[in-house]
Amino acid sequence: MQHLSVLGNLGADAQVREDGGRKFVTFKVADTTKFTNQKGETKETTTWVSCVLTGDGGNLLPWLKKGVKVLVVGRPSYKVYSSEKARAMLAGVDLHVISVELAGGSSDDVPRQLVNPGTSELVNVSKCYWVPNLKSCTLFGVHGGAYLVDKKGFVTPQTEPSEGANNESTETTNS
Repeated sequence: MQHLSVLGNLGADAQVREDGGRKFVTFKVADTTKFTNQKGETKETTTWVSCVLTGDGGNLLPWLKKGVKVLVVGRPSYKVYSSEKARAMLAGVDLHVISVELAGGSSDDVPRQLVNPGTSELVNVSKCYWVPNLKSCTLFGVHGGAYLVDKKGFVTPQTEPSEGANNESTETTNS
């Protein structure tokens, strides 16, 4: 099975869509590469990756805003299509998302500090993951502690894997 990891910025806010009673989230990630050509000029190319996340996005959805940097892992599918604007055949990548990690952004929209309601401890957040089968968002404090965000947005220390988690998803959230 192929897996593709893409690190880039969201081109627009994520959208929740529905088809046949099933919800899914769509968003596009820009993967930009800079290079220097033979003339010494700095150039860049951008590849847009269309992402589809099964479900409603849970607590991660409010943070999937334009400009936020994410690391997305998923199963790729490739397409070739005709672009009227470019007057050429182009190739594209669709990614069926397995996990999303907030990796920062150009704004302060990504949560940096959260309060643990049980201890009133202020948690400095460095990463937030969404793994669909865990049904929650896992936060990692700057000192390495893992915290879960439930569907209501409360932060609690992660003491054991969530119900329904398998080894693969547990490894993803603890890396």
